[in-house]
Amino acid sequence: MPKGNKKPKKSRSRPGSLLAPEAMGGIIAGKGFDFQTRYAACYVPVWLLKEAFQHRALL
Repeated sequence: MPKGNKKPKKSRSRPGSLLAPEAMGGIIAGKGFDFQTRYAACYVPVWLLKEAFQHRALL
C-alpha cells in the first residue's frame, strides 16, 4: 500500500480557460513567427548581394 494519500496538485488555471497556458501557446508562438518573417524580409537583400548567391539569366 502506498504511503499517505497525497492529492494531485491543482493547476492555477481553469480547464478550458482562455488564459490557460495551453490556450496561450498560439499567441506566444505567433510573436516568434512575426519576428522570423521580419528578420528574413530585412536580410533577403543582404543575402542576395553575397557572392555565394549567383543566378544566371535564362535564355
